[in-house]
Amino acid sequence: MHSIERLTALLMLAALAAPASDPIITSDRADGFRGIWFTLGQFSEYGDKYSGGLGTYTAKHIPLAVYAPEANKTFFTYGGTTGPRDTYLLIMAGAYDHDTHIVTRPTIVHDKEGVNDPHDNASIALDGDGHVWIFISGRGRARMGYKYRSLEPYNIDAFEQIVEQEMTYPQPWYIEGKGFLHCFTKYTAGRELYWESSPDGVTWTEDQKLAGMGGHYQTSRERDGRVITAFNYHPGGNVDLRTNLYYVETDELGETWRTADGTVLETPLESTQNPALIRDYEAEGRLVYVKDINFDADGHPVILIVTSAHHQPGPIGDPRWWTLVRWNGSEWEFQEVTQTTHNYDMGSLYFEGDGTWRMIIPSEPGPQPHGTGGEMALWISHDDGATWTKERMITSDSPHNHMYARRPINAHPDFYAFWADGNPDTLSESHLYFTDKEGETVWHLPYDMPEPVMEPQPWQPLRAPQFLSNVTPHPAGHPIVWRAGELTYTDREVRLTELPRFFDGAYGIQTSQNHGRSARDDEYLSFDVAEESHVFVAYSTRQRRSSIPNWLADTFMDTGVEIRVEGSVAPFRRLYRRTFPKGRVTLGGNLAEGVREGDDGGATYFVLVVPARPWLFTRQPEDAMVQAGETHTLVVEAADTTADLTYQWHHNGRPVANGTSPELVLDSVAPEHEGLYDCVVTDKDAGLQYHSSQAYVSVMNP
Repeated sequence: MHSIERLTALLMLAALAAPASDPIITSDRADGFRGIWFTLGQFSEYGDKYSGGLGTYTAKHIPLAVYAPEANKTFFTYGGTTGPRDTYLLIMAGAYDHDTHIVTRPTIVHDKEGVNDPHDNASIALDGDGHVWIFISGRGRARMGYKYRSLEPYNIDAFEQIVEQEMTYPQPWYIEGKGFLHCFTKYTAGRELYWESSPDGVTWTEDQKLAGMGGHYQTSRERDGRVITAFNYHPGGNVDLRTNLYYVETDELGETWRTADGTVLETPLESTQNPALIRDYEAEGRLVYVKDINFDADGHPVILIVTSAHHQPGPIGDPRWWTLVRWNGSEWEFQEVTQTTHNYDMGSLYFEGDGTWRMIIPSEPGPQPHGTGGEMALWISHDDGATWTKERMITSDSPHNHMYARRPINAHPDFYAFWADGNPDTLSESHLYFTDKEGETVWHLPYDMPEPVMEPQPWQPLRAPQFLSNVTPHPAGHPIVWRAGELTYTDREVRLTELPRFFDGAYGIQTSQNHGRSARDDEYLSFDVAEESHVFVAYSTRQRRSSIPNWLADTFMDTGVEIRVEGSVAPFRRLYRRTFPKGRVTLGGNLAEGVREGDDGGATYFVLVVPARPWLFTRQPEDAMVQAGETHTLVVEAADTTADLTYQWHHNGRPVANGTSPELVLDSVAPEHEGLYDCVVTDKDAGLQYHSSQAYVSVMNP
């Protein structure tokens, strides 16, 4: 008997001997498909390292959807939330019925109880009996992972929690007649790769380490009992230096691992220069972001990666290449297909029976051009990947970037890719979509479901004129998307010379000072907003002592923030803010009551409009590996530096004594310091609380 078989038998006996406990059953439904929005909080000149609608994040959660021909349904999982202004993570399961073209309300498989981080998203699998399995990621040893199984085959009505264990980035593969092989990550000495197996999903072998060279991110795929995986490595445990590309495979549930040419490997892999190495990108000074892996028609592995010059967003990382890495039976071939705008752009790779190679990727710049994702495009090759053609744009004119297009297992032509959208620059709603094989129709999963069963509708982008519309009167008001350098008025050459990052790309209105209605109190300018919004009036005074109209003084809050313009005798515009509900907004005139006589130009203004959502953090706590005895500092910074803020740090969910400043200093780090840290920042004036992202601190023995 093999050692793994012996261990499985022992585990089964232990399970039989263990006392029974009440099962944990989950069956609550959400009233819509609402994706989680997230920002990492690691900002540089061109924004956060990654952020946006991350319901189908990460590339290391595989698979996220699977088609079951027995039920003619596609089952899927995603990171959901409770509402449009919330970042409260719920692990969701959904099902699309191909016979009826309907979805039921999604099931809340697991409530992450305040976690806002989609690193805790889940993966999905179907076992041989048709039960739906949801493998939920944890985060190190502070947040455990979970395995859930549906109570009924091909059904998402209710799930039972089967296993609680340490695991991150789950990649479960069910192999007919053998059971599960599960590839995953543990935070041991960095993000190290492990595997385990199980005949039934209930009893599992002990964790076996596959690779430990400072840390790794991997992607994997299974076909006919053969599991293939590709991964990078993190020099010194630093994910911002991720590089190199490795490949291994097994057809024995992990008993033996081999390279593409059949060389048997000794695991765990601990040296960066080992037979699994495909290409030494570290020597070339290139970073490697692993996206997808699949089998070509000959059963050879093909890997999709993005290579980059730098870990930060923006031009510093250019050129970033969507790159295919293919084993041709004797050697690895490399093909750069097209460039992309962001390291965390992610899509999927397909191989079809007629020889077509297909990619669905966010290769085109989106409305937030330096943020995660972009516009989705369909790329086709008919010569085994030698040349590629962009067949069509799948999305265009979108209000927010589309990101993380995922390929279902056994993908049905009507549900060929699945993804989310969101604004990488500011908290936004995140909607979920799927498209057909040809990318001809994008279907929008209903964000709100007043009925328990609904049909997805063809997606129509919410363009800017729909968000901010019906501006009257003309030409007093003209809608615009604000960028530095834009004219602020329709009747003079005054331009923005600078714009805080929070407002870059915001919608707004240029005005005309000399319009005949500008002296009115009640209705100089009116417009519609598609959702609750902060309206900022950028008000100009020729002199600091100038007066402002009563409608502005009485109903708007002075933020204390000023932005600079050129072409005017008054070089600054002071920002006043008021929150309006969805619907009609009416502003008074620039010469209305309250302006002192002689201040004839004293209330010239233009308008900026942003969704009424919390300000962002410009810096968030970061994961770290710290040697015992050293000092380590966690930092959080808020974008709104004018607000009256208080801070409270938490360690594993409990308040830290004296942790009441933007910096938390851990002196003489010891094992009890290990775990998850986050900070709750309170805006005392607004009466609102904001939660930072969570960071995991690992304590290393000297």
